[in-house]
Amino acid sequence: MKADTATVASALALKSNTADVNTALALKADSATVNSALSLKANTTDVNTALALKSNITDVNTSLNLKANTSDVNASLALKADLTVAEAVQLGLTTKADKTATYTKTETNTLLSDKANASDVATSLALKADKTTVNSSLASKADVTYADDNLGLKANKTYVQTDKLEKQKVLRKLSHNEHLRVMHTPSSHDSFTVISNRCRRNNGLLQDTCCCST
Repeated sequence: MKADTATVASALALKSNTADVNTALALKADSATVNSALSLKANTTDVNTALALKSNITDVNTSLNLKANTSDVNASLALKADLTVAEAVQLGLTTKADKTATYTKTETNTLLSDKANASDVATSLALKADKTTVNSSLASKADVTYADDNLGLKANKTYVQTDKLEKQKVLRKLSHNEHLRVMHTPSSHDSFTVISNRCRRNNGLLQDTCCCST
């Protein structure tokens, strides 16, 4: 039984042209190659699960910006004391006075400015007597109470000197009067008058240059 020409023509119109089919097939991947490539790819579910565990790139970058640069950190660490040295410093600090019990630098400088210069002190001390020598000399001195008591028994120097002068004046006066008495004779009446007048001009006191001193 033969097909109707019109039906055959209509069916053929629905079919692809062999040349077009071959051209399109040439552009398609080989099934084996596709399967091999797909086997190397991650499963979408696995990828999504893994990505859910990862940090957001923006958050990571923000956090990284807060971190120190490795080179800067290494350079700074190179300037730090060795742990052994640091421990020695820490141990030394434990033997220091508490800050609250010590003076500040300003207070120390103020107190030092009130102190004598060491050179001046040494120079002044060199001018002082040796303690042993002073004690030895003091041992040979009279006790102040004893000295005061004995001085109280002594006459005043000014009084003694004044009294001595007064006595000398009296003695000279007596000597002068005796001289005048001896010279007062009838044969020496004129000389007596001259000598007596000269002595009156000297207020009756015998002077070292008086003409009638003996």
